[in-house]
Amino acid sequence: MALMEAFDIPRGMTHEVLARTFSAYLQGALAFENSLDDSGQLRKGPYKKEGRDTDWQLDDTNDFWLYIRDDKAILICRYARQERIAAAAIALFKARFLEDVEADFVPCMSIVVAKRSNHYLAYVDGRPNIWATGKSAYEAVGDLIMHHKDVTGIKIDNQT
Repeated sequence: MALMEAFDIPRGMTHEVLARTFSAYLQGALAFENSLDDSGQLRKGPYKKEGRDTDWQLDDTNDFWLYIRDDKAILICRYARQERIAAAAIALFKARFLEDVEADFVPCMSIVVAKRSNHYLAYVDGRPNIWATGKSAYEAVGDLIMHHKDVTGIKIDNQT
């Protein structure tokens, strides 16, 4: 498993809202298809570890986990190749919810994800010339953010 850095949880944000936010980031457009099952659990995640409000499986592939410790959260991904996706999700979260956001961040950007025959396409809504592809929606969105930082306004530290 690849460990990501701990980051602050905004004051007043519940653990469930935090988990749902990251789950939606990772699912992309698939989050709109995420319905409740008979037990009231979301079908595609996030899934709360039984008996704990601090450990969350974020997706239905078991690849991404969120651990909450006091006022910090840690996002963990199963494979090293997913680190850039996790880093992009953390950067997006920090830009959206934490107070130390840089003034030039563009807060109202939408990313469109479309499934093609053998890949996913992600592009900035209204700007189809700013795009990326991947084997999954997660990979396409991660590549879009990583390769078009000048457009998205998301800055990621410790890039490899």
